[in-house]
Amino acid sequence: MSSEWKKFQDSFLDHLKMKIESRKLVDTVSETLQISNSSAYKKIKGDTMLGLDEIIILASNYHISLDQFLNYKSAPIPFLNDALRKMPLHPMDFIQNLQNHLNQLTALKNLSYINLAGEIPIFHFMPFHKLFAFKLYAWNFTSWSIPKYEDKFDLNIFVKDEALMHAIDTCAHTYYHFSGIEIWNIRMIDNTLDQLKYFIHMRVFHHKSIAQEICSELFDLLDHLQKICITGTKRFETKDALNKSSVNIYMNEIVHSNEVIFVSSDLGDHLYCVIDAPNLIRTSDKKMTAYAKSWLHKTKKHSTQISGEGEKERRVLFEKLFSKMEKSRIEIDSLLNYVYS
Repeated sequence: MSSEWKKFQDSFLDHLKMKIESRKLVDTVSETLQISNSSAYKKIKGDTMLGLDEIIILASNYHISLDQFLNYKSAPIPFLNDALRKMPLHPMDFIQNLQNHLNQLTALKNLSYINLAGEIPIFHFMPFHKLFAFKLYAWNFTSWSIPKYEDKFDLNIFVKDEALMHAIDTCAHTYYHFSGIEIWNIRMIDNTLDQLKYFIHMRVFHHKSIAQEICSELFDLLDHLQKICITGTKRFETKDALNKSSVNIYMNEIVHSNEVIFVSSDLGDHLYCVIDAPNLIRTSDKKMTAYAKSWLHKTKKHSTQISGEGEKERRVLFEKLFSKMEKSRIEIDSLLNYVYS
């Protein structure tokens, strides 16, 4: 086996190991390729080569792009897009897919992350069920087009779906036990406020009180984010579970981006980006993840820490955010009275 091929095979199998979570790699290779465990073990140890046909079978079964293991400077950078493969047919599909990715990350050792927020990171919306239901409605309107959710905003169709609410809480709990870095910005509530005003104009709410409840939960979310900053701890508690982890929050005033999440671990780095919110594209390409890591650390250097000791800057940020919310609530109430009069 040539050194280049061995390097390729080792990288490929390391990535496969991450994809299969808690399953044994030898069992996965044996079952997928329909070979004995001893033959699979020899391939994993590098005593024998994986054939090109075997690599294609494994890559197809576990949705692995082979481009990322080619170290040519001119090689294309592979991004995987779950929405391109299959759009959600129900909000649960999106949540379960998100949970699957979180489960894969949970299996990694020494995991850390940097989340550059465009708007408020999606997982912070999740503890607020009415607000998150509205975000699901908005995302369906802009991206998914699931017929059942395209008409009026029916809050009950979301919040009375116990399986969906449980899945959302599980997703939030999983994210809240990862420690890492988040970089926020003063505009991160703007998109949600704009969506709320837009849908008021469209009269999608059965009653103006529903829009007011969503607005109220947005205030609750700001309180929640402020507590995260003060304590330097993400904390989410439900009747069934409590998860918390340390987090460093930074405020950036000069970079505005869609949400970007960089994940680092002993088994390699991963990059997740939002294009058509809330759908994610992702890559483990070493060139791309190295570039993103460098850019995000530069962005952090141009940011101000507002968690823990950054009291002055934190106060300034949340005074601005709450002031913006108060002004928006007045505008929203006036708009509701006009549209629903």
